[in-house]
Parts: sequence; structure tokens; C-alpha cells
Amino acid sequence: MSKLAGIIKGFSFFCLNKHFYSKWITYFCLIIFLSYSFGETHKSVFESAELILNTFNDQAFETGFNWRDISPALHEIGINGHLLSHSTQEELKNIGFNFSGKIVNRTLDLRSEASNLDQFYDTGVFRFHYTVDGNHGVGETDSNSNTIPDYIEIMAESFVHVYNIQINEMGYTRPPGDAWIESYPGDHDYGGSNHYDVYVRRLSSSYYGYVQSEYTAQNTGNNEFSPSVNEQNAFTSYMAMRNNYNGFPQSELESIQVTAAHEFLHAIQYGYDGFEKPWLLEATAVWIEEEIYDEINDCYQYMNSWFNQPEKSLDHVGGTHWYGSWIFFEYIDNHLGGAEMIKLIFDEGVSTNSEYGDFSHQAIDDALTTIGSSFKEALNGMAIANVVMSSSPGDGAEMYSYKEAEDFPIDGPNIYQTINYSDGEIEIVQSTSLNKLASQYIKINTETPVLITLDSLYQAETTFGFHCVIEYSSGDYSIISGDSSLSVFNSLESADAIYAVIVSQDENVIDYNYTLKIEAANTPPVPFLIESPETNSRISDLYPDFIWEPSKDNNLMDSLFYVLELGKNIEHLEVVYDGTEPHYSPSEPLSENIVYYWQVYAYDLSDNRTYNSNGIHRFFIRTSEPEEEVMLTNVYPNPFPYLDGSINSVRFTVFLEIENYITVTVTDLLGRKIADIFEGPLSPGFYDRFAWDGYNMNGNKSPSGVYYFIIETESEVKIHKITLIR
Repeated sequence: MSKLAGIIKGFSFFCLNKHFYSKWITYFCLIIFLSYSFGETHKSVFESAELILNTFNDQAFETGFNWRDISPALHEIGINGHLLSHSTQEELKNIGFNFSGKIVNRTLDLRSEASNLDQFYDTGVFRFHYTVDGNHGVGETDSNSNTIPDYIEIMAESFVHVYNIQINEMGYTRPPGDAWIESYPGDHDYGGSNHYDVYVRRLSSSYYGYVQSEYTAQNTGNNEFSPSVNEQNAFTSYMAMRNNYNGFPQSELESIQVTAAHEFLHAIQYGYDGFEKPWLLEATAVWIEEEIYDEINDCYQYMNSWFNQPEKSLDHVGGTHWYGSWIFFEYIDNHLGGAEMIKLIFDEGVSTNSEYGDFSHQAIDDALTTIGSSFKEALNGMAIANVVMSSSPGDGAEMYSYKEAEDFPIDGPNIYQTINYSDGEIEIVQSTSLNKLASQYIKINTETPVLITLDSLYQAETTFGFHCVIEYSSGDYSIISGDSSLSVFNSLESADAIYAVIVSQDENVIDYNYTLKIEAANTPPVPFLIESPETNSRISDLYPDFIWEPSKDNNLMDSLFYVLELGKNIEHLEVVYDGTEPHYSPSEPLSENIVYYWQVYAYDLSDNRTYNSNGIHRFFIRTSEPEEEVMLTNVYPNPFPYLDGSINSVRFTVFLEIENYITVTVTDLLGRKIADIFEGPLSPGFYDRFAWDGYNMNGNKSPSGVYYFIIETESEVKIHKITLIR
């Protein structure tokens, strides 16, 4: 922590502890905070300048930034270089930097990267500048004798593949062109065409490559390749790639491939908003390496250091941390909209002007809002998934999985503290090291139920996300979330591990200190079974008796109650009974030819709840002999998807009286088949969770409109109208 940051934290604690809320103190704190932000920016651009000066002079430079490519440093100088001292600017001018425009670039005369490269090769939208001579030369091997070195052809094939995925399949906008610079006053290098220029040459140290921004697109900041969008800060750019990748972690081909994916996304990003924050640019660029070249896993090299410091900010500048933050976007990709959501983040980012502030978190939040989620939800979800670290965490925890969890080179995040709890004791954990948008993990070993309470000290409860992750020997997980207190009733007799997860989710707070208290908890009622009506039964009584086993509460001074939930849709059961007896008979008749679902939970005076342990039961009421072999019921939700985004498909239940061969399809108003749902023989009984997700047989989204479920047996056809609303 810098000295200024320490002053801020100390003064904020003093103000809050003494209850000083006068305006002048508020203004003073704000001035300090703004000064701190400015100081951090100045430090970042100064260190970037030092890094670039030493890199292009082939000198080693010890820095905490430790970047794999120098795109972030060039980006920082490009947008903040005018803050540098006159002497530093002069040094940068000596290696080709130009400070005359809005963007500081390396085109004072001609592009420095073009020097000594006497050949070029055009393919697709790319022009590769290279030589076979001198220090910058590529290998001369030319297997097909077409005068183009194999190295250049391999690189070109990789870039064409990356372009096809990122532009044609994923839908990103092509980076703005630079041919307009030809008619721009002065002697400016634009690579000789409107191709995207890639300069293949010797690069210092172990840098994979880099992208250099040059000008505001079309001299207006608007990308000509997005005619329906008016960007404010689109930048033109060009790229440098290595003339060999000897000594890198992956093979030469793999290094070229992941670098092409990474750096070309930077070129794309600059075409959206060239002032976007570098942590977002770098984390998503590493994420897309994994998206396009999933089998290479070059991104795994950043996971150990990132998971060893989970208390470090998601958007921490420098080092390898912002590369490791790719895991955040991997979580979004896995659970909150897929790869399309990552693109939408940059689409949304265009609407804010990052030249005047950090809107990276807002862009993520704006994108996630389109599916009813948020930046905070994604941050908390990732923090939980990082400790779960499983591809199949069990029912109820699916939202906290990673598809490749078992392949990751880590088992989970660093544990801040481990508590071995003894019954009757009170344990206290204090933290002063949690940064914003980060997480800490406390492991709790206990043989008795515990109550875990989070004290946010002088901050609002909403400053933190608070969760408990319970790991079972079966490999399943349970997740409990709350505002300030969590009761954990699963002792180590039934669980392998218990973790408290604290997430600093409010970016507008300076101090993220907290205290965690672990103490004995009030236990919930013991598990019990529901008995009648039995699940999957067909009954003839419109006034059925609902019967379940009595539960009990181990706290002798407590009282016990039961709630019966009943309904026609499994997602929305309604309370029909709340009382002390373990049975219930309805006073009004239930409906015939309807599938009902029911469950019971017991609760005590502290509202500790325990649901019946044998799950939701269902039964079917029919008082007369059936006239039909198949009954279609409980089509839900209709229209779909559900308004709050929690249910994205329409579902229905089928009850068969006799064994039958059944075909289920979806058609449109004209009778054209849209989707196949099921075909095959079925025995008598219930079949629920038949569902349609709104996609056609080609895997594309079907438009809004009226559709029909068609259920055909050997002797009859059932039709049910459904409505899809996009």
C-alpha cells in the first residue's frame, strides 16, 4: 500500500470512529481520494514509460508490473503520456514517440516497427511485414517453394483463423482501417494499404507481442466498420509479433496462436473504446485465448499467483494479476450469457466516455443487466466458484461450477485463516488486508453447528458479499448466502470442509476491514419424511389426506411448526397449511385431471427450517375411468421465458395411462416443425420436465410468436399452444 493510501485509510477510520460527519471532512476525504487516484495514474504512466524505454533499449527493468506483452504500457502512454515530465517525453521521442496529438503514438516520422523489414505478405485483411535478414529475420524455410517463409504462412493462417472466429462468428466489429492517413497532411506511415499491419521482428525480453494505437479512427473517433454505432474513442492501431518464440512455455505454433488471439482482440477493443481500462482489456484478451484455443491452456500459467492472492482487487493494475482475472470472464462465459456476454460488455462500453473516468465495471453491469444479473452477482458467483472448484458440484450448486475445473493447475484460493472451533467458544477473525472487488476465505473445522457473523465495522452491510460453502465427501456442495449472519448446521460429521467467503463488492469504499465471529448456533428441526399421497401416485379422492412424519427440535425450549406447500407448478408452490400437526386435509376440493406437487418444511421460533428429506412429491387425481391414454398438463411458464429470467424454457408434464410410443415436437402456426423434443416408447406413469428452450433444429433462436406442442401416440394427438416472447 502506498503512503498516501495508508493516510486515507487511517483518516477514514478516524472520521467514522469519532462520528465526524461535517461537510468539510467529507470534502477533505474526497480531495484525498481524487489525489490518490491521480497519483496512481501518474505512477502507472511513469512506470509504463520506464518499461518502454528500457524495453526498446534492450535493458532489463525491475518492475512490479511484469507484463507478458507491452500493449498495456503502450496503451497507458497513449492515453496518459501527456502527464509525463518534459525530460521523459524527450526520451520517448528519441525512440519514435509523437506527443503532438490526442493519442501519444510511435509515429513521429515513420513507424519504428517498419524499419529493416523489406518484404510483406497479404492475406485476408492482414499485411505481414517481415525480413529474412539480420536480427529481425524469420526462418527461411519454405516447404512449398512459394517464396513465402513457412513461419510467415503459419502466422498468417493463425490470424485468418482468429479473424474468422472473432469477427465472423463472435460478431465483434473489425478494427478501424488506416488508409485514410495517406491523404492526411504530413509524412505518415500507414503500412501501404488498408490492411491491418502486423510487423514481425525481434522483440525484447520474453514479450509475446504488442498492439500500438495510433490515431482516432477517421480522425473523428468513429469506427467506419460499425455503420449503426457512433463510437467516440475508436483508435486505429498496428501490431508487432516476434520473429521466433523459442523458449516460450508452449510450442512455437501454440505461442503464435494464443498471441494472435490475444493481440488481435486488443486491436478490436481499441476500435470500440481506446480509453478503456487496461485490466478489462487484458483479462478478456487472455479469456479469448482459451475461447479460441481451448486445448492450449496458456492462460493456466497466471492462475497460481492469482489464486494465491484472492484479496487483491479484480482490476489490480500490473503484474500478472490482470491476466489471471480472465477467470472472472470465464465464470461469466460459463454461467451468465456465454461468449456473447463478453462482446456485449464492449458494446455497452461504447455508450460511456472512458476518456473521463473508469466505466469498466459499469459496462459489465450494463451488459449483465440485460439478463437480469449484475456485476456484483458475477463477482460473488466467481468468488464462490473459485473455492468450489468443481465441474459438477451437485444439485443447487450448478451455478458455481467451471467446465474445466479439474484441469486447472490449482485446487482453490489461498485460505486467509483456519479456525478449529470448539463448542461453547467464540472465535474472532480480523482482516485489514482485503482490497476492493476481491475476496477472502476462512476455513472452519467444527463438529457442532455454528453461527458465523460478519461485522462490517463502520461500513454498510452492502459493502460485502457474505457466503458459506459446505463441501461434502460425495463431491457435492451447499451454498448459504446472507447479509451479516449465517447459521451453518452441517458439522464435519457430514461435511468435509466449511468455508466462509467474504467479497468486497462495493467499489466506492476505501476501507474493507471486517471482523468475523464464530459461535455456537441454534440447530434446526431434524429431517423427516412425507408419506401420503405417495409420489407418482394416481388417486381418486378430491379431498386427500396429507400426512408426514413428525420432526423434532433438539432445543428443549423451542417450539415446532409445519408448513405444507402445494401447487400445480413445481416452481411455484403455495402455502396451504401452517400449524403444529403433522397432517392436513383440504376444506375445498382439489381439481381433477391435474398433477399436483407438494412438500413440507418444519421450522422453529428462530425460523430455522428443515424441508422433508425425500423431496417434492407429485400425484395425479382422476375420479373416473380415463377416456384418453395421455394427459398433458402443467405447461409452464406460458408465455415464456419467465419475466425475471429465472426460467428460460417452457416445460410440461405428461401422464400415460398405458404403455405407448410417443412423439413430441414443436411446430409454428403454419405447421412447420421447429424442434424435436422426444421420440420413443414410454411405460405408464409420470414424465415431467419435457422442455423447449426456444431454439430451432439449427440451433438458432426462434422469433417471438405462437407455437404448438404436438404430442402424438399410436391412437391420438394432443396439441397445446405456447407463446414465445423475446
